[in-house]
Amino acid sequence: PVMVSSSGTRLMREDVVDVLKTDLLPLATLITPNLPEAEILSGVKITDEASCDEAGRAIAGNVLIKGGHRLGTVKQDRLYNADGRLIATYEAPAVETRNTHGTGCTLSSAIACYWAMPGYSLSQAVRAAKAYLTKALQSGADVKIGRGNGPMNHFFDPQPLIKL
Repeated sequence: PVMVSSSGTRLMREDVVDVLKTDLLPLATLITPNLPEAEILSGVKITDEASCDEAGRAIAGNVLIKGGHRLGTVKQDRLYNADGRLIATYEAPAVETRNTHGTGCTLSSAIACYWAMPGYSLSQAVRAAKAYLTKALQSGADVKIGRGNGPMNHFFDPQPLIKL
């Protein structure tokens, strides 16, 4: 869900959040909320791993709570299954950059791509997508395009076409 912008601006009315929670999220295979979005969906204030786990249990379905908004030199995402059980954590170094526009969309798209490939479980797809995102952030950290938050470098290491 794109519910809260990177700057903290709420993008979705409360009545729409209710529809999202009751009608749309149960249809999703995986949702990838950032910390502010996970707080809205779960009703839990996330301040540490224990409260993140509580939020993961409260949100229906498979959920990857993204920790990019958390302060610190290491960012941690936490993957929960539909029963609310923590099944994996993923850590990556924080990347010092203003080029963070589209990180959530990039991550969810990369997860879908890896998960569609033969041999990737959900947790393996998330791990590979997180590695891709971190490298895209690192390789585009010093790029200057326009003003404000720019995009990461999605094309840091083009892959040959995969034929099945």
